Amino acid sequence: MEKWFIQTKKADFESWSRELGIDVVTARVLRNRDILTAEEARSFLGGSVNEMRDPFLMKDMKRAAIERTLSPRVYVCSGKLLKCS
Repeated sequence: MEKWFIQTKKADFESWSRELGIDVVTARVLRNRDILTAEEARSFLGGSVNEMRDPFLMKDMKRAAIERTLSPRVYVCSGKLLKCS
């Protein structure tokens, strides 16, 4: 199992919170994703589809996509099990 570490990068989280209309914790998460300015944060939060990164650059995304495609789906609706293939 991998261990996750939270880094404490510095920024004016209160200012980002006010300027962007987000929670201070969200501002801290953005900074920990190496977003350095409020403008970069604004672009990240409200960017277009063309600005999105390729999801297959994430670790094990290909494996997850294959598993998700091949595994049966089970949903619970009003206490009844529904299976979709």
